[in-house]
Amino acid sequence: MNIHLSQRHPHADGVTPDTALFQQALDELAEAGGGTLVVDHGRYALGGLRIGSNTCLWLSPGAELIVSEKRR
Repeated sequence: MNIHLSQRHPHADGVTPDTALFQQALDELAEAGGGTLVVDHGRYALGGLRIGSNTCLWLSPGAELIVSEKRR
């Protein structure tokens, strides 16, 4: 199973946190037994994430994950 984060309309501006959107997608993959979260070009401000077993993050060229102090 693949989930393309771009279809969920993330902010991807490097400032506004996308943590909840990432976590929702990762939780869906975990419930399905695993899969891949495809992250397209953009800057994603994130707090902590829980990544389940058999789950991968696929970062496309130009995708950046930025640790955010805002967390959510």
